Amino acid sequence: MKTTISVIVVLYNEFKIVQQCLSSIYRQNISNMEVLLVDNSDKAGVNVVLKKFPHLTYIKNKTNLGFGKAVNVGLLKAKGEFALILTPDTKLLPNTITKTLEFIKTNRRVALVGCKVYSYPNNFHVSACKEFPNLISHLFEYNILFYKICQLINSKYHPLFYSANQHKQILFPKHIIGAYMLLRMSAIEPLKFFDNSFKMYREETDLCKRLIQNNWQIAYLPEGGLIHFGGGEWKKTTISQALPNYMASTYTFFNKHYGKAYTVLAWILGLVSAIISIPYLYIVSTSKTILGKKSQSTQLLPDYIKILTWHIINSFWVLSL
Repeated sequence: MKTTISVIVVLYNEFKIVQQCLSSIYRQNISNMEVLLVDNSDKAGVNVVLKKFPHLTYIKNKTNLGFGKAVNVGLLKAKGEFALILTPDTKLLPNTITKTLEFIKTNRRVALVGCKVYSYPNNFHVSACKEFPNLISHLFEYNILFYKICQLINSKYHPLFYSANQHKQILFPKHIIGAYMLLRMSAIEPLKFFDNSFKMYREETDLCKRLIQNNWQIAYLPEGGLIHFGGGEWKKTTISQALPNYMASTYTFFNKHYGKAYTVLAWILGLVSAIISIPYLYIVSTSKTILGKKSQSTQLLPDYIKILTWHIINSFWVLSL
């Protein structure tokens, strides 16, 4: 019997949390489905997972290939007409695969479908983007003063994401976050799947941009959903944009799609933004500590120091892209 959908989960030492992800997949009761677990782990512990889920296809990578490369390994083995990419720190809600699968089968110009995302039960999280990353969104992420001014003017403003209210309807965004990606194999095979230049982050953004350039549509469906817990051994910061892979992938995306001059300008904005943000965060953190109040600035200050350090250390790499 022909496989309809191949579900691919990339693992990196999340042996406990991936079990609830896999359980939620099998509870969907989808016929003609295969599940592929692609393992980037460098620690022991996967045997517990394999004993609990003996029917999945297990693929062990010799080294940590990163997310995009590992997904590609799974896609090359996939037998389905459609492929669902899930991160291990997720839990599917009932009927999510059924609803998104029905939608992509009916809408033949759609190459990728996303769904509702919750950061924990009943806490909805926006996931569909009306624009691709750009200089304004870069400032919004890295310049705390610019961010605060934007929030004062309009607390619901975001340069990339559709509003929570807009997420109540079907959207055809530029791109979506990569926690849940239902893909049409016939659309992504000619594109050679994910670009291996992206180790982690922005690989789904890059894929969406290439799909749109090839006249495919991206869709967000306000049905079903998943809980994205957003944790893992690899995440050691308060904010994602302080992660080295996030910064490297952002500049790789800019260079690939907008050119070197744009990338250098973005790097300058990132560097200057960190220089501006650190004194502000220090003053706010110190003031709140003296007053005996908790402050998010205390948590963010080490992250912005990491951002500044990364921009300085990797300046030659960015400028040589």
